[in-house]
Amino acid sequence: MLQNKPDSAIVLYNKAIKQLEDVPADSKIRHMLATVYVDLSNAYLPQGKYDKVKELCLKALKIAGDEDLQISIDL
Repeated sequence: MLQNKPDSAIVLYNKAIKQLEDVPADSKIRHMLATVYVDLSNAYLPQGKYDKVKELCLKALKIAGDEDLQISIDL
């Protein structure tokens, strides 16, 4: 869906973020939320919205914190 319908993917990623933000956060939820933010940033990348990509990646890193080493981003 990301390649064929990026706008639909963006809507779905935002819905996922909303749902995850409404759940009490533990390390598993924070990891999932950070991962969705990274995935959402990938939807904006082909559109050339690099400021949005950077914003979302930084948000993912902040949510993941120092403990979640699986979330890494090259900016």
